[in-house]
Amino acid sequence: MPWLEFYTTLPASKIPIDFQPKLAKVLYQVLPNKQLQRICVHLVTDQNIYTGTDPDNNQPKAYGVLRTIGGVTLEDNRRTMPVLADHVQQELGISPQEFRMFFTDLPKDMYGVNGKIFHDLLIEGKEQFFGNQTETKP
Repeated sequence: MPWLEFYTTLPASKIPIDFQPKLAKVLYQVLPNKQLQRICVHLVTDQNIYTGTDPDNNQPKAYGVLRTIGGVTLEDNRRTMPVLADHVQQELGISPQEFRMFFTDLPKDMYGVNGKIFHDLLIEGKEQFFGNQTETKP
């Protein structure tokens, strides 16, 4: 269920065609107990983002908002942030100084799919559909 909204000042034409699937794979590698097929990456380009670290607004920038049920503890975030910053720098040329992240741990009643909230799907015993079983990551 992890959902990453990724905002950048870069135009869509400067984003590699495989950026979203690669970013999903990076998230899969660093987030505990998440399945690749359940990760969503929403890419928003051509944004007007200002940061005080670049007062003349000359550098490309990006920020992400990661929402997930579980997997955003202090230790998870410490492990995830440098990996994402490195990936963004390698793929898009955005420096870690100009990349920010927000991590949000959603309660089970704050996410819905298939016309129901996640909490109710768990009660109905459909947790396997949502990837709560563990799997071995490469």
